[in-house]
Amino acid sequence: MTFAVTEAFVNDLLVKEEKDFMNRLSVDGQREVHYNLLEHKIIEIRLNGYPTSDPYGKQATEIELSIFTSVSPKRVHEKIKNLILHHFPVEYFDSHTFSLSAFASVRDFSQTPKIFLLYKSAGS
Repeated sequence: MTFAVTEAFVNDLLVKEEKDFMNRLSVDGQREVHYNLLEHKIIEIRLNGYPTSDPYGKQATEIELSIFTSVSPKRVHEKIKNLILHHFPVEYFDSHTFSLSAFASVRDFSQTPKIFLLYKSAGS
């Protein structure tokens, strides 16, 4: 059975995945989540097994989203945010991690193996 791939459909999938992910982070089954969601980005969309950069308006029988999500403990995030805003008062504050940028950079090197591990050692 085919379906139309729309931006609203993909956004609904993202919202559901985000809620499921954040619920898995809840402590002892409590509803309160002690983390801030920093990033939630689509890395790749595949329709019927094929990657596409323009999925909207197409028909598909299968959709696969590769998603990057990063979180920070609320307490740590608030301390960092307050420290930065104390010294640099700005109207808009947004947080990002470096993980996705580092991964994308290494992934796109021509000599990078198809499967690899990216990590930061404690000493560096």
